Amino acid sequence: MIPGNILKKHILIALDILDKNGMPKNRASKKFDLLYKNKKYPPKYAISIANKVVNNIELDPEIYSGGNESNNLLIRLGFEIIDKNGKTIYNKNNYPIKSKVLNFDLYDEDGDRLFSHTFILQMAPRTAAKEVVTVPNCNDSFFGRKVIYKFYM
Repeated sequence: MIPGNILKKHILIALDILDKNGMPKNRASKKFDLLYKNKKYPPKYAISIANKVVNNIELDPEIYSGGNESNNLLIRLGFEIIDKNGKTIYNKNNYPIKSKVLNFDLYDEDGDRLFSHTFILQMAPRTAAKEVVTVPNCNDSFFGRKVIYKFYM
């Protein structure tokens, strides 16, 4: 999992570091590149170096995924992601709509189900992962009131 305290400024510092120090061959990207100022960078390695900038430790590539996890963070921060053919896959203004079904069950300490609800969540265009998705005015039968649920994806 990528730490939540990595900001755009940390990615930019990481890209400067990569420009100065180069990249190890074993950290080259396989499917996607981060495109910044007409230069290509491996998204996952850029995030790893950005983590070293902010948290003083390079992220182990085994604890988080390339592709969606890495790309979604970079998209949310305003970077462009391209495939190996140079085609823009994602950018901050063109993000595909994602739908998810969320089954929420609340159990007591004995394992008895107290509450169950199914939500269909749909993220709006021009958003990225980790955005807040709200489901307004759900009838909450357990607590007996209408509430607004907020989910982080």
